[in-house]
Parts: sequence; C-alpha cells; structure tokens
Amino acid sequence: MDDTMPLKTVRVHPSDKPWMTPQIKILISDRQRAYTHGDQVSHNQLKAKISWLIANAKQKFYQDKAQDLRHTNPGKWYRSIYAMTGADQQHADITAPSKYELSKLADDLLDAFTKPWEDREPSSLLVSGLADNLIDRFPPAIPSIGQVRAALKRLNSKKATGHDGVPAWLLKHFHEDLAPVIHDIICASILQCKYPTPYKRSLVTPVPKVSNPVDINNDFRQISVLPQVAKLLERFQLDLNQHELEIADNQHAFLQGRSTVTALACITQDSFNATDLDCKTEGVHIVFVDFRKAFDLVDNAILLTKLAASGVNRGFWKWTQSFLTGRTLQVKLPGALSKVGQVIAGVPQGGVISPMLFNVHINDVDKDIPSSLGIKSCKFADDLTLYQIVPLHSESYMQQGVDGVKLWADKNKMELNAKKTKDMWSSFKKHSDNPPHLCINDTVIGRETEFKLLGVVIQDNLKWNSHISCVLKQANKRIYHIRACKKAHLPDEVGLTTYTTKIRPLLEYACPIWGGIPDYLSLELQRVQDRCLKILGLPKDALETLASRRSNLTKKELERMMRSDTFKHFFEQSDHSYNLRRKKCNQVPLSRTVRHQQSFIPRALRLFSF
Repeated sequence: MDDTMPLKTVRVHPSDKPWMTPQIKILISDRQRAYTHGDQVSHNQLKAKISWLIANAKQKFYQDKAQDLRHTNPGKWYRSIYAMTGADQQHADITAPSKYELSKLADDLLDAFTKPWEDREPSSLLVSGLADNLIDRFPPAIPSIGQVRAALKRLNSKKATGHDGVPAWLLKHFHEDLAPVIHDIICASILQCKYPTPYKRSLVTPVPKVSNPVDINNDFRQISVLPQVAKLLERFQLDLNQHELEIADNQHAFLQGRSTVTALACITQDSFNATDLDCKTEGVHIVFVDFRKAFDLVDNAILLTKLAASGVNRGFWKWTQSFLTGRTLQVKLPGALSKVGQVIAGVPQGGVISPMLFNVHINDVDKDIPSSLGIKSCKFADDLTLYQIVPLHSESYMQQGVDGVKLWADKNKMELNAKKTKDMWSSFKKHSDNPPHLCINDTVIGRETEFKLLGVVIQDNLKWNSHISCVLKQANKRIYHIRACKKAHLPDEVGLTTYTTKIRPLLEYACPIWGGIPDYLSLELQRVQDRCLKILGLPKDALETLASRRSNLTKKELERMMRSDTFKHFFEQSDHSYNLRRKKCNQVPLSRTVRHQQSFIPRALRLFSF
C-alpha cells in the first residue's frame, strides 16, 4: 500500500487562501526544490502548471462559494473577490519573533503614545467652577427607547470589539432584548452627568502612517477601540447637544455639508479669482501649517473652558468633563497587551464625540491674527491653511499671520511642526518679487512649488499636471488586480466591480476641483479605464467616460454648496428691477484667463446652466 499510495505531508496554514488545495501546495514545494537545485526546465514547467491550477481553483471557488453571495451577502462577496484579485491587502500586522519581544514592543508603543503629555499634570478639575455660570437644561434631553432600538439595529456588525468583550453583532442581533438595558445605561449617564468609568479604558491599535514604519515615535497613529455601547452613548450626546456648538464657517471637517472638496474649493477658488486680476494683485501667499500630534496635545482644562464659553448647557458640560478625565489606554497587538497608561491630555481618536470636541478647541486658532492684514484661514480638522491675496505694489504680511498662530499654539499648549510647515507663492506677474522666507522661532519654513493638501497636489502655477501624474501612478499600480481577475477566468462583473471600487475612486477623488484639466490630461486618465476594460475584454463604451462623470460630479457638488449659506459668497445672482416670470439665476463670473474659466465655480455654473 505504501509503495502504490505513499503518504505525503502537506502543511496547512490559517493564512492560506480559501481556494488553495493540497495538490497546489505540493507542486509549490516541488517548484521551490527545482529552483534550489538549479533545474530551470522543471521550474518553468511547474511554474506554468501552478499558475494554471490556481486560475482554475479561483474560478471553481467563485462558482461554488462566492457567486451566490452577490445578492445574499454582498459584504462577503466583495471580500471574496478582493481576495481573489489581490485587492484586499492591508497594512501588515506588527509581529515579533517571540511573545516577550511582542510584549516589549507593545510597552514601547505605549510609551511613545503617552510621551507627548509626560510632563503635564491633570488639569481638567481646575475648571469645575465654570459649570456654575452655565444654563441648566431641565429636564435634560434623553433618547427614547425606540431611538436606542433603532440605533442598535443599524450597528455595523463588523466593527471591532472593545475591552468589554461585547461585539457589535451581538448588540445588533439581539437589539429587541437589549434595547431596554442599553437605554437605561445611556439615560443614567446623561441624567447623572457622568461617563461610565469602565468605558474610559481604550484599547489602542497602532496603525502605520507609512508602508514600512521605522520610527516608533512618529510612524504610528493611535486609534482607540472603544466599547460599542460607549460609542452609542457618545452618538446620542452629540446628536442632542450639537446644535449648541457654534463652529466657524472655515472649518470643513466632521460637519454636515462640508468635506475636503469644500475646503479645497475655498482655498483654490480664491487663488484663481485673485490671479485672474493681474492688474490688481501681486500674488497669493499660502502657508500650510502642521501641528505636532494635534489630537493628543489638546489640554482638557482649555477645551472645557472653550466649551463653557460656547454656551452649552450645564449637564452636557459636566458629562464632557467626566468623559475627558480619568481615561486609561493599553496598546493591543496580536497576542500581546501592554501595561496600562494614564491619559493626561488629548481626545481619543476613534471616539464619536472626539472630532467635534477638537473642532471646538481649534475653532479660534486664527483669533490672534489681526483682521486688518487680510489673511484668510481654512481648516480641515488639524490641517490649517493660511492665505493672503497680496494687492498690487504691496507686501505679504504672512509672517505676522504665522506669528499669530504660534501665539495661539503657545497659549493653548499646542506645538507647531516647523519642519512640516511649508509656504507657497503664486504669482503670474512678469516682474514680481518673492516675499521673504517665513520663520517659526529660529526655523526657516521651506518654500515649495507644489504641495499635497488633503490628497490633492496644488502647484504654484495653479495647474494640475503634478496631481494627475500622482493619480496615474497610483491607479496603474492597481491594474494588476484586473489582470488577476481575468487570469482567473472570473466573470466580467467581478472585474468591473474591482475597477469601480478600487481604481476609479482614485481617478475621481476631488475631481470637481481639478476637473477643468486640458484634454491631454483628461485623455491620460481615460486611458486607464480603457486599459482595464480591454483587459476584461469589454468595449470602451461599457462604462460612462470619466469626463462625463466628472461633469456630473461637479454639478452635484455645486448643488450641495448652493444649499448652504456658508458658500453663498461664491455665487452672485443676477439682479434687476424688472418683474419677470423667470427666477433670479446665478451669474457665471467673468473670466479673463482660461485658467480662471476652467476653475471650479465658473465651470460648475456653466454646467449647471445647461
């Protein structure tokens, strides 16, 4: 029996792909052995055979396991096709050779995360007297049991589980039974103005900022994994009290109707408008300010003082004070948990209410910049952009603007990162002197000709060539997923889904801002889509052209902005003294250059009028 049917050992790993078979694993071992022995002929033959078997295995796996999930379980279907096309790769987990070294790495990460506030003392208790001057809302607003039940039913069952061990899928599945209990917890917290102590412990997941992290102090971002019930509590508190918070119009993050596109529109459109009038403008001076560990350095006492000044009710203020004080964190790695660290400052990244609290803290970042200087500011969370339209025969006052931000940072115990802060000078005059270099303390700010802001590369000549080049480079790397799909003989719908979800979003991100690109750049983007369709064996007209989609997305973005009073300064309505049946319409601004004509607002208004 052993001679005719010899036993063979095949190692199976949990990381093996679901379509992997013992036969393929045996051939992979044989291929590796042939390569080691220098048998090139056998190696090439085995390599071709393995590729053929893997393609057939993927096709069979899709037909037997994944095809029916298209309508029954779309989430699992997407994960299956991404796995088959290699589009599911995420940041690699942090690993270490031994459990001891892994535990040491977790403790080192904890020390790195708590280092920003190691010299600080808890200070939020020093402002308890501020609550005496606040209005007491009675009875306090609390959610109904029906709202809690609906919120539990809407939970994303795939969200990570906090330290309490209660997974989201359990809360979602048993929402009818658990709603009364969760409702009692939420109402008790709101009525007593206390955040539950067990929920103040966060499990922190270190997320690499770069593909190959090296510096443990700067290359990781801490994301707090909080209990699902704690997130529900924060969500209800935010919904019930957000109307009392007044956030400046120049903040575009974490607010309804605002986004990275609206932030970029405010910055770039003012630059296009100013440089369209060369006879009145010297240029536009822009500074991209970078804060060091902005979310981690928020001082609790200063934040609570600003929260009280905004006029919130006493109950919400006390609840927020309880939310910020007495917090702890632990770094969680696969198979290891760090020691417990005390959180002295900052708002937890991963919390529901944390972004809004950060908006309150940074809301007055430009208050120390004299309004007479004509310096405008635009914020997206901690990304602050200052820009000044310098009049003809005048000089830039941007150094005073930077000094004002530095003064604010010192008062609020924040830190500017002088090495990452950059400035840019944009001018189209033939004879224009560049403004002097800016400084933060004794560090000279670097001047750039292009800068990547909120995912879009902005150039000093207001062209988009560098941004398109960056987008093409990223998109071309992902075409491999389309080839893998075709090589596995998967249906066309799988390839199209992979393209529309993994590649096309790269080609269209913030396209209302840069959509007025020249034809030769538009053609370069369209070629990526055409290549993907050609690989799949589909005609070019199988999908709407990217140029057409950019026009539609531009009109939709314009409609959203027109519904908000925040952006009404962009639009001028035609006004006349005649009583006509035709309603007043938004005028397309006069453009003296093609550059301004193809900018967002003029282009969008022309598209909108047709």
